[in-house]
Amino acid sequence: MEFTDRVVNLLEEDLDVGVRIGPLADSTLVAQSVGRIRRVVVATPAYLRKHGVPRHPDQLASANCVRFTGNHAHWWSFRDGEREFHVPVSGNLEFNQTAPAVAACAAGAGFGHFLSYQVAQLVEERKLRIVLEDFELPAWPLSLIYPHARLLPARTRAFIDWMRDELSPRFS
Repeated sequence: MEFTDRVVNLLEEDLDVGVRIGPLADSTLVAQSVGRIRRVVVATPAYLRKHGVPRHPDQLASANCVRFTGNHAHWWSFRDGEREFHVPVSGNLEFNQTAPAVAACAAGAGFGHFLSYQVAQLVEERKLRIVLEDFELPAWPLSLIYPHARLLPARTRAFIDWMRDELSPRFS
């Protein structure tokens, strides 16, 4: 298994299956949609009680935001109807890895902007709360990709089926 944030060429890198988040380029690969991934803004309930629940993304410009360098650290994107817009954000913490950024946000350091699966357990446990849902960008597709189905060994087909069964209920 290889975990990377870059788009890989399965054939050139001798990989059997890939999981892609985002729109897929035209390809000779087979793609199975297994769900959608949202980009969400979260904060702890205590932080929201102390600083207030934002009603519009523009309010984040004056808030403490936990920034992640892999996710446009100095501005976050939103949507109002058909119009996409960006809000400049700042804060006293910026990370180059997701896990510590999520941990800081869960510790009450401010608002965070993450992929929904990165904070799903904390949201479910009510340690983080999603805000500004009406302004989220459209969800990204989550897909399993692999070379043409006729060429798949049985073990690869079994892995694809297992991944689909595991991922689909979590990302539908």
